[in-house]
Amino acid sequence: MQNYTKEDIVRMVKEEDVEFIRLQFTDILGSFKNIAITANQLEKALNNRFMFDGSSVEGFVRVEESDMILSPDLNTFEIMPWRPQQGKVARLICNVLTTDGKNFEGDPRYCLIRAIEEAKKMGYEFEVGPECEFFLFHMDDYSMPTAVTHEQGGYFDVGPVDMGENIRRDIVLNLEDDEAIRVQDALKLTDTEIANITRFERGNGLISTNSNHITVEFKASALEKQLITTDRYELSQIVQNQS
Repeated sequence: MQNYTKEDIVRMVKEEDVEFIRLQFTDILGSFKNIAITANQLEKALNNRFMFDGSSVEGFVRVEESDMILSPDLNTFEIMPWRPQQGKVARLICNVLTTDGKNFEGDPRYCLIRAIEEAKKMGYEFEVGPECEFFLFHMDDYSMPTAVTHEQGGYFDVGPVDMGENIRRDIVLNLEDDEAIRVQDALKLTDTEIANITRFERGNGLISTNSNHITVEFKASALEKQLITTDRYELSQIVQNQS
C-alpha cells in the first residue's frame, strides 16, 4: 500500500486527467458496491462529507437512519488501466461512517478491524495468504452470463486443454502493476467443478490484504468480461477457418 495524503490524490487526479472516481465498499453480505463521483466532488469525499442513502444497501439501516458517509482509505487510490485513457477512472475503497463521524457497526471492513483488535489482545496475529477462485462462462449476444463454458482442463493443465490460461495471465500481469499485490501462482483447479485460481503471497497486514482481495475481485471481473468476449471471438474464428 502507498502512503498517500489528500494533496497527493488531488494532484494525481489533475495530472492524470481523472474525471471519475469510484467510491467502493461492500454490503453486509460482502457484495461489491460503488458510487461514481466526478473529479470536482473529490475534495468533498476526501474530507468525509460525501453522504449516501444507507437504507438502499442490503443489511445496513432503516429509511429513518438512511444518511451515511463514505470515508475513503487514501492508500487504496488507484487508476483503472483498462478504462479510457482520456477522462480516466480511479477508485478509492471506503469505510462507512454514521453522520456523527463514528464507524458504522455493520460495515464489514470495520467488523474486520474490530476482530483484529480483539485477536491482538489475546496475543494472536493474523497471517493471510488468500486464494481467489473463479469460474469462466460464455456471455450471450446481450452480454449476459450463461451456464456455458469451454473449460475442460484439470489440475495444472496447459493449453489447448486449459483455455483459461490467457485470462489468468492477463489478470496476474495487471495485478502485478500494483506494488502492494504479489501473486504467488495461477493455475487450473478441479475438484467437483473446474475452476481457475490465483494465489497470493502470505502477509500479516490483514486490512491491506482485505483491500487487495477487493482489488482482485474488481479487476478480475472487469478483465474477464473483456477477455472472454475476445477469446470467444478468436475461438469462433478458428472453428470457422477449420470448417
